[in-house]
Amino acid sequence: MGVEVTFINIFENKNMYLNDVKNINCIDLQTIKLIIWDLDNTFWDGILSDYDTKIDFNIQNIDLIKKLTDHGIMNSICSKNDFSSVEKQFIENKQGEVWNYFVFSSISWEAKGKRIQDIISKMQLRDENVLFIDDNKTNLEEAKYFCPNIQTALPDIIPNLIEQLQNLTTADIKHERLKRYKILEEKNIQRKFFDSNETFLYSSNIKVLIKSDCIENSERIFELIKRTNQLNYTKKRISQSELNDLLVNQDIENRYIIVSDKYGDYGICGFYSYDKKNNELIHFLFSCSILSMGVEQYVYNCLGCPKLDVIGKVSAKLVLYKNCNWINQIEGEEKRREEKRREEKRREEKRSFI
Repeated sequence: MGVEVTFINIFENKNMYLNDVKNINCIDLQTIKLIIWDLDNTFWDGILSDYDTKIDFNIQNIDLIKKLTDHGIMNSICSKNDFSSVEKQFIENKQGEVWNYFVFSSISWEAKGKRIQDIISKMQLRDENVLFIDDNKTNLEEAKYFCPNIQTALPDIIPNLIEQLQNLTTADIKHERLKRYKILEEKNIQRKFFDSNETFLYSSNIKVLIKSDCIENSERIFELIKRTNQLNYTKKRISQSELNDLLVNQDIENRYIIVSDKYGDYGICGFYSYDKKNNELIHFLFSCSILSMGVEQYVYNCLGCPKLDVIGKVSAKLVLYKNCNWINQIEGEEKRREEKRREEKRREEKRSFI
């Protein structure tokens, strides 16, 4: 009879978890893109399923959620509870605003490991950029079984995270990243109604705008260079001053990419730097928020599939002139409008001359 292998087998090595506990204060918030929260005795005080226990929202944690979002770090929930009961607690305790800060929350009575894996997959992130906080060590180990590189910690990590907030340099006061993940959340719901991903893409009315005024948007471009991994094909981390020098180099074609679809606007989510003389890409990178849309392939096609040395692992392999007909480039419309303006100007000049 075969032996069923589950995450419980991990406990055969008792030192494994103990070593992790010793190192929880080594968690670097700058590497985190998502924090997944347990609720009972972690995000709030008390256990919701115990009807004689009062639930108390922890003001410190509520403030932390808001400040994390201000810095572009997302928050999700993985809790063993009833979804409607949890939502009711937030609303009745006048914490509806905080409820809306969470994305891709998974609240049910099923085991947490697979659900955490599903959250990370749907958000198109890597395990190592995710922190899971739970007061139950078994849940933490289960998460590590399904997501080997995930960072885990008990709730006593929270004061340390609060201390690290002052060291974060990335700001997202307008919550643009939260808006993008809300769009992605809605798209995941709608995708279920289509028989294939390609059919879904054709229905999404994806529009791409390739723009050249990079200097005016250098901060966002620098953020992309620094933070992107899954769709960063070149992975050349440069300083802001090095980027500024690159953007004024007349021998290099620098462009950023704006993407939108019928679900919303993703903003500036791509950048490339193209050496025209050597027909080679110096930088070629995109935000994971547009993963599976085919934008990176479309832009690569537009450039004529130049030489590209791919560094490390990427989540979407580029193929020579692969079909991406579901994407509409609106740069042509912009050019036509500019040509029309120029033609009207020439006519006005001609009339004034006569």
